[in-house]
Amino acid sequence: MLVVGLDFESTGKDPLTSRITEVGAILYNTDSKVFVRVMNHLVYDPLTYLPQTDEIIRITGITDEMLERYGVDPHLAISQLSDFLVGAQ
Repeated sequence: MLVVGLDFESTGKDPLTSRITEVGAILYNTDSKVFVRVMNHLVYDPLTYLPQTDEIIRITGITDEMLERYGVDPHLAISQLSDFLVGAQ
């Protein structure tokens, strides 16, 4: 069976004001006990970006500079996550 493990990092706990800064997923085959596929994206939207607090940077290890340099558009990250989930049971 193929199962997915998901991990999200964000700028806080409030769903109304926080935003996703990282999307991660692992596809795992429980029969062969092998990680089949891994996906990880930092997420950055320059139009809505607000600097993170020092506390969030300390917790996640994700800096503003990392997001600006390596982050992908949130819609792209979620679209790729959706494609990643196809086939998982």
